[in-house]
Amino acid sequence: KLNDFLKKAEAPKIQGPGVADVTLVGWGSTDGVLKEAVELLSQQGVKANYLSIKWIKPLHADEISRVLSKAKKVLVVENNFSGQFYRYLRSETGVSVHGHIRKYDGEPFLPHHVANGVVDHLGEADREGSGLLGALARVRGERGGRGVDRVGGEADAPAEGRALVGVVLLAAESEVDRGVVVLD
Repeated sequence: KLNDFLKKAEAPKIQGPGVADVTLVGWGSTDGVLKEAVELLSQQGVKANYLSIKWIKPLHADEISRVLSKAKKVLVVENNFSGQFYRYLRSETGVSVHGHIRKYDGEPFLPHHVANGVVDHLGEADREGSGLLGALARVRGERGGRGVDRVGGEADAPAEGRALVGVVLLAAESEVDRGVVVLD
């Protein structure tokens, strides 16, 4: 029965530009947030698209693998600590990704959480570069005002450090930001 359903259910499709610097992957409740995060990133000059997976059982594994194999950089966005969705996706498709953006404080993602995580990932590659993302990453590192932390929460940075980044990244200074982690 599941195979019959898989044939009838629409496979996930890339939303946004066909060619992008980063492809975000999520499922379920992340759909709307991914759409808004892609819009925020576009305003910042980052070309992004997303793949929102509606069905995980049965999974359109072949189609997902085909789509993600064409992506320059893939980041999985999910609301849990351990990366359960990514582990399932990898086991069913064999796809490895470039990083993860996870939130695990019981609150939903907001678009700026995802946008900040993407900038962190792309900024790492360009930290020494002269581009905008490298400059943002350097400012965040120097001022300690990272909106998303690599070890598990919002950095306890001086308010002025976060404010500088907040103007550019649209980051909020609220408890909602706690529990966001970006993993390589």
